[in-house]
Amino acid sequence: MKQFIVLAAVLPLLLLFFAQSQLDRMNDRRVFLAERAVHAFEVEACAYGEMDVDGLRARLAKIFTAAPADVAIELTGGEGGQAYYYSIRVPMGKLMAGGGLLGLDEAQNKGAFTAEGEIIDLPARVEALVEAAKPQPEDPPGGGGDDETISYTP
Repeated sequence: MKQFIVLAAVLPLLLLFFAQSQLDRMNDRRVFLAERAVHAFEVEACAYGEMDVDGLRARLAKIFTAAPADVAIELTGGEGGQAYYYSIRVPMGKLMAGGGLLGLDEAQNKGAFTAEGEIIDLPARVEALVEAAKPQPEDPPGGGGDDETISYTP
């Protein structure tokens, strides 16, 4: 009878390990998918100069099963060809399986996915590099003076 009582006390705690491992896998998968979505948003913005913030908000809301209004995306900068800085925060939900058994209330058993970074306006940077590479009117076609001689013999 003692062994049955011990088993009845210990078994729920042991089952928490299995539930926690599944919850960890689910949260890790969500974070992985969210990081891929943010990276795709960043690459698309760098390459094409277009930022689909509403599309990113919808994708992150779907990944974390949250309302699109709960996804906070903040963009700053971008004036005069400077980089854009972004900050993203999405509520994740439960972090601990059986949080009530461990003494955690609902507010303490929540986390958030956060991502921060910068987006370089690549088309503007390429245009600036092309413009800088054009020969200036005062430069001679060879780019050098009389004392500079370059010869090549195959």
